[in-house]
Amino acid sequence: MSPIAGRCFHATISLLLCIGIYNMLYQTEENRCEMTYMFELPQYVKVSTTTGKDDGIINHSNYSLYLYGEGSYFQSIKNLNLHGIPVLYIPGHGGSYKQARSLGSVLLRKAMKQNEGLHFNVFSIDYKEELVALYGGTLKSQVYFAHQCIKHILSLYEHSQNKPTSVVILGHSMGGFIAKALFALPDFDARSVNTIVSLATPHISPVINIDHFLSNFYDSVNDYWLKHKESLSPVSLISVGGGPRDVQVPTSLTRFHNNSFNHFSTVATAVPTVHVSTDHQCIVWCKQLVLVTARFLFDIVDPKTKQVTEDINQRQNAVKFRFYQNPGVGKVPTSNKAKIVKVSGQYVWKRVEDLFWSLDAIEAGTGAYFSFDIQRLTNLHAPNFVARTDSKREKWILACTSSENEKCTEATDLSRSTVSTPKYRLIHLDLNELLDQGFTNILIPTSRAKAPKILDVNVLSNLEISNKLIVPHVFSNLWTFSQGVQHFISESSEKARFYYKVELEGFQAIYQAFRLEIVSDNEHIMKTEITWDDGHFSYEENSFITMLHQAPTTSDGKVFLHIYLSTDDSVLLKIKPEFFHVLGQIIRYFGAQLPVFVIANVMLTFIYQVSQMYKHESCHSLADASETSCKPYKIQPFVSLTKYLYGISWFHAIWSTISLPAPDSLILEERLHTWFSFAPLVLFLFAFEIFSLLIMVQNFLGKILSTLIPSKVADQVVSSNSFYLPHVALHSAALAILIQIASPFALLYMYLASFLRANLLRISVKPFVPPTESKGDGKEEDKDTDGPVKKTAKTLLQPTSQSEDRYSVNVILSQLWLWLFLCSVPSFVMLLKNFRSTMAFPEDPMLMPTMIASVVFVLQTFKPDHDGVKNSRLRFLSWFFFPLAVAMVIFSMHTLHRVPWFVVFFLFLHTLMQIF
Repeated sequence: MSPIAGRCFHATISLLLCIGIYNMLYQTEENRCEMTYMFELPQYVKVSTTTGKDDGIINHSNYSLYLYGEGSYFQSIKNLNLHGIPVLYIPGHGGSYKQARSLGSVLLRKAMKQNEGLHFNVFSIDYKEELVALYGGTLKSQVYFAHQCIKHILSLYEHSQNKPTSVVILGHSMGGFIAKALFALPDFDARSVNTIVSLATPHISPVINIDHFLSNFYDSVNDYWLKHKESLSPVSLISVGGGPRDVQVPTSLTRFHNNSFNHFSTVATAVPTVHVSTDHQCIVWCKQLVLVTARFLFDIVDPKTKQVTEDINQRQNAVKFRFYQNPGVGKVPTSNKAKIVKVSGQYVWKRVEDLFWSLDAIEAGTGAYFSFDIQRLTNLHAPNFVARTDSKREKWILACTSSENEKCTEATDLSRSTVSTPKYRLIHLDLNELLDQGFTNILIPTSRAKAPKILDVNVLSNLEISNKLIVPHVFSNLWTFSQGVQHFISESSEKARFYYKVELEGFQAIYQAFRLEIVSDNEHIMKTEITWDDGHFSYEENSFITMLHQAPTTSDGKVFLHIYLSTDDSVLLKIKPEFFHVLGQIIRYFGAQLPVFVIANVMLTFIYQVSQMYKHESCHSLADASETSCKPYKIQPFVSLTKYLYGISWFHAIWSTISLPAPDSLILEERLHTWFSFAPLVLFLFAFEIFSLLIMVQNFLGKILSTLIPSKVADQVVSSNSFYLPHVALHSAALAILIQIASPFALLYMYLASFLRANLLRISVKPFVPPTESKGDGKEEDKDTDGPVKKTAKTLLQPTSQSEDRYSVNVILSQLWLWLFLCSVPSFVMLLKNFRSTMAFPEDPMLMPTMIASVVFVLQTFKPDHDGVKNSRLRFLSWFFFPLAVAMVIFSMHTLHRVPWFVVFFLFLHTLMQIF
């Protein structure tokens, strides 16, 4: 590749990376959530968690418990004379206890409006806004404090007439997972919590798995819930994901490993009466969702005890009614038995023969039963019955059994199966199932008082309902000129047909994104249904962008598009790939893996430099060396091959025998369902551009530093051996002190020292002087201290001097030290955030790697010349460099907390080669 073509290629990759980041952060749907306002000033009572008795409750010095109130209600509870239903809000990563005010205010106003003697006491925990999604050292203490709070909250109701036995938990972000972790405590009473609502909680794994404490915490809690699935089934566990607007917690992580009885997961766009996407913070105060949550909490109250019911079925029905399939009117059913309705003899019976029928304006308000003969419709091979209405009537569709030429006297209410959409109510029925249950007719009543404006029925055959449309290729805009695929889904001659179902064939990859658009002047509704992703769907109008939250779990997974038209006009459906959203999807689900591939680029560059030294050839500049050595085909085939071989029984048996962990690609595929085959290739290319940018920044900082340090000082420090022993003593003492404080400080010190060392070499660099021509024999001879320089048309690299080689090797080593420090940045941020309260970590996740890295760093100081590898007696250790880089990618793409160990071992091997 020519230099110009190479620059164009890398500029293109850099542009695509920037577009992907921008798209993920900013190119989301507008925020359609309504704000939840307080009617009076929010106030908080600090609840002391200490008592005079020795009851095991500990006053934690950092955390606090508060009780929410406002207005006159606050005055009645500030003395903690409580008689309501306890609710505990647990904030998440960086969350505040004050976030409980949205739900607390809505519950208060709803209780005042109902005036039934029911009200909720909303408690909230103050975790000092700790960043627990990036640092797991305080998770156990948060869980322990939440446990103490639950016990103390229940103790506050000892004198209440209706003493509660359980506390409802609302957890945001990591707060929802802390609620799950309570059950894994050995002394936790599982009866004290029977309902958990988690909002935007990553249940499957951490968003960024950078901390082994965090990783182990997740593994232990999830393993506990899987092993005790049966005993924990009485706990109502609801998880609501934010959808596309939540860029902090991907919706795929808000699912459970497997939905079991009484454990449900959904997304805000699919929740009835919500149907909007929320960002990570908005999900707490989004009025549509807060109202649904508040109604759910009132639904699960036992009217006899005036506390949360212990009846699992009642809670399960409430979850389904509020979060899954709200029919739009009515109350939560108290039982699973179908309601029997008496058929009025005063209404007129009208037999409907049409397969596509709409209520005529003349017939509206006449007081009639419109009857559909189920047997006749199934004989016509039209078993799919779809109806819609804007009526607020509760029992708007019925099924009954009658003899021939006779009318029904009673019917079964089918309205429970109705789904509430933003425009109207829908129902889908399988007539074969109804026929097997003994029903003969479907009845749709219309009263004399008020007739619905919309009342339509479509009865369709399987052939009519199963249209297929192959989605266009992700790059198809190049040859379709951004027109995508166009398909007429209806003709103007098809009167009264409003429903169409289209299978989007080929829509299965996590990175795919399409704009679905109905070309029409009228507003129509579209619903995407993903068969393997139950509970994750959305209703949109006319034009929207659809993306997957997770790849299919089985090969027969399908995506359906349900279209509900508002007119009989001919309608054109357009499906166009949204390439920028494809890039956004890749960054959304694989952005956390980019550091691993950047470090792989650094290692490959260093391996090239070492190979050049072995050959006694020039190391070249860092930019040239990285351009020559960083090739994706050095990584991608090994990742794909390992994943393929792992699926073979004999290879898997050998793998398990030597106790190696499963490749991270398997975790991404089987647990997170986000893997696609070319992910390593794309990530490697993006990572190379990040690496190149870091090189530019490092060179820029080096130039600034070179203006501050005189070249004489640099030459003296670099050339004088008398400074080595003081350097060793200085580094050893500094690192010993910094490690006692926190490992990030020590890692930062090592990076800055290595960066300074590299730039001292930069200042003292003696540039390469081209050899002069020999006049004696007319031959050209290269003379360099490192041996002859070979310039070929293949490499086109500029030769460098020995001092330049030393600088190149040192600067690439400083890159490794930089990334070792960056691995500790989450812990570093956590420490700085809580700097005033403590100067030490409760648990330091980088302690052991830092201690080993400190020894390696001090050993490097003994011999900083970095050309000893040319004659090293341990040159064979360089054979492990490349396998080490490949292994790091295979085992650390998801489990990022393993990366520091690979980097430290890489540096250790180099140090051994340098010294011996």
